[in-house]
Amino acid sequence: MSGKRLSFSVLVDGSYSCENLGDDALMVASFETLRKIFEPEEIGFICDEKPYLYNLVPEIHIASPESDVHADFMVYGGGTQFYSFPLSRSRIRWRSACNPIKVSRHIKRKLFAQAEPQREQIRARAAIGIGLGPFVPRSKERTVTERLFQQMDYIAVRDRASLDTCRAWGLLHAVLRSDLCFVPNLWGELPASKTLLNYNPLRIGIIVRDWPHSKEGAAYIPRLLEMVRKMRSNQFSFTFVSFCKPADPLWLRILEEQPEPRVIWDPERFTIVDFLRELAKFDCLLSARYHGVVFGALLEKPVISIEVEPKLRLVSELLFNENDYLWKRPFRVDECSRLIEGAYQKYTEETATLTKCAVREQGALAELMAKELIDFIMINHDRERPYAVPI
Repeated sequence: MSGKRLSFSVLVDGSYSCENLGDDALMVASFETLRKIFEPEEIGFICDEKPYLYNLVPEIHIASPESDVHADFMVYGGGTQFYSFPLSRSRIRWRSACNPIKVSRHIKRKLFAQAEPQREQIRARAAIGIGLGPFVPRSKERTVTERLFQQMDYIAVRDRASLDTCRAWGLLHAVLRSDLCFVPNLWGELPASKTLLNYNPLRIGIIVRDWPHSKEGAAYIPRLLEMVRKMRSNQFSFTFVSFCKPADPLWLRILEEQPEPRVIWDPERFTIVDFLRELAKFDCLLSARYHGVVFGALLEKPVISIEVEPKLRLVSELLFNENDYLWKRPFRVDECSRLIEGAYQKYTEETATLTKCAVREQGALAELMAKELIDFIMINHDRERPYAVPI
């Protein structure tokens, strides 16, 4: 498609086509939100064309990052799209070898002005459910992101740290909302989940991720493996889970060499709902991924967040509201063991109720954000949309 002039009413940009469960769910949710006011052929997604995308959204229309594109509206569709870490640039050659998709997007993020339609072509820009940062101080990524967000007409962020960043940049119109994945009917439906814990053995799913961005975050990997070796018994069973096979080559190599039980998101094989049924089989989850915590809470599981980066601490505080569900740096093995042993004791009916309330609140904020986006586009659109329907 790169040599062809493409035209859409709205373009959606995100970390799509990377075979990442969280970003795949956000893509589906963004499409279903925008479909309330646009026909499918009017909605374009900026990403590399991969066959599996049509399994998730059969009516999807794709504009590659190199395409010549015209659009009335630009929507940044959630997730952690804007960030920089201390080791990201120094490890660019290693990342290119293991994950060229991420490198392509990393370069694209540094060239926003060239990567999206020109300002005069865009009627309005919106960012929904965005997580901003962290940023290396004075990094080019931070400077370019701030410049882009100064052009945003509607900004809804998913956490208070991102809102604080917007305030520091003078973006007083930014609002605190949530992540679209908190609205299951936008990406599928929640599978039935058993909420009572099974103690013989306690089945623990560990959602892992490679972490090339900082030594402090990557330090969890050997300590997690040590904890599993020490705790595996008749009382505890462990299964490793990867949300993004292309981004987890180190973990997949470790799991092959061990070998360890594993479940891997494969969008050619699973639907999102099918994969969540696999997560629903666990009694407790550990997660080094933001959306692992989100999906675990939606499934009413106790989830211990692994603090590889600040957003894992933020989402743990948001949904579980206490330190009993956060494995903090520097990732002491005995601390992780204590958290797991206490999971079925600490996750009382009261704790479960508080988490359900937090999930409902986040769902309400995400629904409000989707409705605000639709209202924003309708106000800025010169065509009446009689087929617009509620979220």
